[in-house]
Amino acid sequence: MTIDTKVGEERHKFTVTKDLLARLIAPRFLTERDEATISGIVHNYLKTSEKVRAEFSAEGVAQKNRAPQESQIASGGSHRFDWNVTAGSDKEARLTLKALTVKTSDALMQKIPILPHGTEKFAARAGDTSDRAEVRHRASPGEHKRLSIHENNPLPVPGGGHAPGPQVPDRLPLRLRGTDHEPLPAQRDRGKIDEGSFPV
Repeated sequence: MTIDTKVGEERHKFTVTKDLLARLIAPRFLTERDEATISGIVHNYLKTSEKVRAEFSAEGVAQKNRAPQESQIASGGSHRFDWNVTAGSDKEARLTLKALTVKTSDALMQKIPILPHGTEKFAARAGDTSDRAEVRHRASPGEHKRLSIHENNPLPVPGGGHAPGPQVPDRLPLRLRGTDHEPLPAQRDRGKIDEGSFPV
């Protein structure tokens, strides 16, 4: 307000930035055993083209390519650098990106959580039983009979990580394979084979 009571208003807009700006492109979280590509984007707002050296380091994950990367970035341009990582059993990953030039530099650090993988829902096992057994049964038309083969070797249960231990049932299903070339459903219908079970 002036002495003669005149009033007015003036506005200005400002954009705050840096001559060299680094950004990390990473997922919001990782799950144990995940393989991910972490990207770093470097923007050059200097008035001249600059050679940029990008350095990336990671804690809590296994980093496959640790060597720094370099690129000539034009004025007003940007460049993306990629690194591959594998999540382990740690609960958190710390990612650090550095962008370096002879004139200026920028750096940032980002934390992302690592979720447990948990227990495998299915575990497959192939091979012969330690106690070989042969069960013979001649089924008459329309007759159904349940056969059982007992296996003394325990079935391996996947584990590891920081997930709760698995709950294993007392008996697991076992499918018997016929010895001839007739399809299994046809053999089952004719009473040649049936399903059985073995203890864990």
